[in-house]
Amino acid sequence: MVNLRMTRVVILLGAMSLVRCNCSEEIVSADPDVPQIDLCVASAPGGAEVCYDAYKKEHQAELCTGTEACLLPELTANLGRVAPNETGSLTVKVKNLGSAPLKLKNPVSAPGSSTRFRLNPQEAPSIDNLYATIPAKGELSFAIELRGTTCGPHSGRFILESNDAETPANHAASFNPGQPDTPIYLNVQGLVGGACLCALPPSELDFGSVPLEHNKTKRFTFESCGDETLTFTSATIGVDPALVFDMGTVQVPEGNTLAPGEQGSVDVIYTPKTLAPPPDFGELHIVTNSPTAQPYFLVPLTGKGVPRPACNLQALPSTASFGQVDQGDSRPRDIRLYNAGQIACRLFDVTRTSAQGDATQFSVTAGDPPYSGITLQPDASHTLTLTYAPTSGDFASAIFTATS
Repeated sequence: MVNLRMTRVVILLGAMSLVRCNCSEEIVSADPDVPQIDLCVASAPGGAEVCYDAYKKEHQAELCTGTEACLLPELTANLGRVAPNETGSLTVKVKNLGSAPLKLKNPVSAPGSSTRFRLNPQEAPSIDNLYATIPAKGELSFAIELRGTTCGPHSGRFILESNDAETPANHAASFNPGQPDTPIYLNVQGLVGGACLCALPPSELDFGSVPLEHNKTKRFTFESCGDETLTFTSATIGVDPALVFDMGTVQVPEGNTLAPGEQGSVDVIYTPKTLAPPPDFGELHIVTNSPTAQPYFLVPLTGKGVPRPACNLQALPSTASFGQVDQGDSRPRDIRLYNAGQIACRLFDVTRTSAQGDATQFSVTAGDPPYSGITLQPDASHTLTLTYAPTSGDFASAIFTATS
């Protein structure tokens, strides 16, 4: 009897222990599995690795200053110097700190980024724009490469989107995975070194519309943008099928050498010979010791020939009707001489000729000579008053001609 009672007590305690264990397990399993992204790069060649998650926690006070969502930090990495015509590389590690698969979309290069940057492996062509799927607690590495085919400084901005903090559709309403860390911005920089020539805007010379037998001069300015001395050899018009481009003034430092940061310039003169279309085109060739601009640095040249500007004198209105006027009376009409051309018109004379009947019955009674002192700029006008004073009952008409 005693043994039985003890057994019952032991069983009861065991049951209570089992219930506690199950409750604890149910509370833990109430949180669904979610992915959590982390991004790690070396901030400089040979420098320490910087990780997004650690950086965010370290700077949480300055990133989360109000009641709204926290600012997402941005990472910056410098690839350093890349030799001409070689390739520099930055390793990017993407870690999944979460407990569900992390889906990383194709990293996107933001507008304004240098086109010399590229991904390795390249973007994965897929309908859902998926670059890779990283398992829970897994890691993926890819490279951002800087191709040394264009010298000078380069900068880029990559946008990385993922399903960070994405929760299953059937998760508990009370569960909050936190603010998603997407997108993450990675800013990269690099310098393609050596002797380098960089065009200062504009990188091509467009002369626009130039009247025939006129000319226009435009200047191409360049800079020694590498980390070694740039040696200037020559500048010539290399391609000019219509023979409309000529060299102007060339300005470079003494000795034809440009230290990093120094500038030079080349003037080109455009004199069109025919009307566009088609437009004229050509090439300016600048020869230097820049390894990435061999055998020369090419500057495109374009221009369009248009008609020569002219004075275009018009009469408004071009016809005046005086109607029926009794003999001994007169009737005036104002005529406005208007310059619709592109250059000034100089009025020399207004003459009258007979069209029918006695033209002397028509005369200029205001705005009269001397016309040699009248110059009409474009869009300007001069008013003449023509008067009809009939001397007979016959129909009469006259033509007035303004000479400019």
